[in-house]
Amino acid sequence: MINLREPSRLAVQSLLGNKLRTLLTTLGVVIGIAAVITLVSMGEGAKTYVLNQVRGWGMGANSIEIHPGKAEMTIPELTLTYADTVLIKERVPNVVYLVPEIVGKGRMKFGKKEYTPAFTLGVSAD
Repeated sequence: MINLREPSRLAVQSLLGNKLRTLLTTLGVVIGIAAVITLVSMGEGAKTYVLNQVRGWGMGANSIEIHPGKAEMTIPELTLTYADTVLIKERVPNVVYLVPEIVGKGRMKFGKKEYTPAFTLGVSAD
């Protein structure tokens, strides 16, 4: 059996003999642990916030996207119309929201102000 009395006495003597070094080492360990806990908590909080924001959009595993044209095409033909989206919503019973979108360039007007941005994205109220 190993006698731990002598090494323990030496350790306590060393700690008491170098009080400043003991204090600084302990302080460094405490600050390091606190920093790690803080960073992990901030990361988890940010992750939870982003996931809740995405869930708030109503998108997830129950979403589907429909793009007109063939898969090999770089720029799809705009063959789906707004009337098509209305028909899809009427004829497919489990569709809750349907969001048609159009991407392109166009003028936007609000009140007396008019804008011509480089990129325009138009969506429905859903």
